Amino acid sequence: MENTAENSTPIPASFYSPEITEFTCNVDDMTPEAIGYAIDIFMKEGALDAYAVNAVMKKGRPGHLITVMCRNADKEKFIELILRHTTTLGVREYVSRRYGLDRHLETVDTQYGPVRKKVSTGYGIVREKWEYEDLANISRKTGLSLEEIRKNLDKA
Repeated sequence: MENTAENSTPIPASFYSPEITEFTCNVDDMTPEAIGYAIDIFMKEGALDAYAVNAVMKKGRPGHLITVMCRNADKEKFIELILRHTTTLGVREYVSRRYGLDRHLETVDTQYGPVRKKVSTGYGIVREKWEYEDLANISRKTGLSLEEIRKNLDKA
């Protein structure tokens, strides 16, 4: 497996913001499918991250806490999207600092053909992770499990 500067793709610096906005809202009347759909929309519209966690609401009702993180410049867009695509009546805003590792993608020539790998570095840390979509495509073609493919790639 060969990694070279020619097959390394940096993730744009614009993806990282030292200061971000985090919106949260509570919902207790949305289906799981509707929550998943809303999160898909948030991500497609440029959210840095979006997720839902189970929570117990007023009167002991089961519900979800939905969180959407975005660049400060995108705040108004995401307030409108959250109000449009969820059943919440209000959104809470938190501004926070974000720290992370530098990231880039490398394309590695493997026994399965070219496979992308995410490499994260900084603070004396180096992490590598094979790109899921590439592993899934290999699995569909070969019938091997994702874990078998990872092990084979890590051994080579």
